[in-house]
Amino acid sequence: HADDAGSLLDYDVQAQQATYRYATTEPAFAFGHGLTYTTVEYDSVTIDTSTSTSTSTCTSTCTVAAPPPTHRHPAFGDGDGTGDGTGDGTRLAVTVAVRNTGARRADELVQVYALAPQDLPLPPPRRLLVACARVPLEPGERREVRLSFDVRRLAVWDPAARLEGAPDDWVHAGALRVQPGEYVIAAGRSAADLPVRTVLGVEGPAAPVRAAAGTAVPAHAAHATSGLVPTDRTRESGAALEVAPGGSQGWARYDGLDLAGVGALVLTLACGLPVHRPVGVSWRAAGSDDAWRPLAEAPAPTPGAASPASRYDWRDVRAELVARPEGPVDLRVDLPLGVRLAEVAWVAAPQA
Repeated sequence: HADDAGSLLDYDVQAQQATYRYATTEPAFAFGHGLTYTTVEYDSVTIDTSTSTSTSTCTSTCTVAAPPPTHRHPAFGDGDGTGDGTGDGTRLAVTVAVRNTGARRADELVQVYALAPQDLPLPPPRRLLVACARVPLEPGERREVRLSFDVRRLAVWDPAARLEGAPDDWVHAGALRVQPGEYVIAAGRSAADLPVRTVLGVEGPAAPVRAAAGTAVPAHAAHATSGLVPTDRTRESGAALEVAPGGSQGWARYDGLDLAGVGALVLTLACGLPVHRPVGVSWRAAGSDDAWRPLAEAPAPTPGAASPASRYDWRDVRAELVARPEGPVDLRVDLPLGVRLAEVAWVAAPQA
């Protein structure tokens, strides 16, 4: 039965803290877990960085430059560092030293994970498998196992990033971006057993503040949402946001905006049924945990007719600002049940 599949939000592994990537609890059997008839010890892990012009070995903290944003993600196992075939990627070669300390032959699955800092602006996976290799070890044998991965494997989707020359459509609203910070590169027997570690520093610019005046973003290009699900903008194409089935409201957050010169907001809305609550817009200082403050309020449009087609009856609803925040801000749009949001636009104020 179709209902057996459950809610779409049940499959949001980040929100549900599901899979080895996002889990916060200790599993009974961790991802990569296995048994052997002997004991294998992990002695060390080191990183080599290779570019087209140089190669270096890091024994403590290794530093690389963040690659430029892209729409192409290197596949797992792209050890040549090119990933998308351009040949300009940054390769990280990881050497893991292991020893068979038992009396029997071992067949060890050496695993390397990237552990991202959890205070990054865009939430990354808590752990990510980036390389692995099955290694035979005779009793008493010590081996240095060399693996590699592309640093672009650390990228997360940034809905605010824009690539020059990319198609101006809803599919390309955003890009994969590696956030600067200190990542731990760890090796071991499973995702929960990583005895040797080293630090990989990624250097690069922080996400730029976006000048909002005169611009617009698709609703689904939000940095975070709660209680909302993506939906169709038209029967043929496009995307929008609406409240998840069983919910009564939800919100979408858009980060790092400069509202200087903005006179009003225009929200592209549609209603499949009469809604008596407005759409609220609030703000707070960018990246802070401050309380949300009112910025604007837009009435929900009245559907033209009570029919399935009314969900595609899009209206541009103008909302005047009730505050003039200075500096970078984050915005939150609160949607009541029945309202669909396709776009958020910032109208430039008239020049004096």
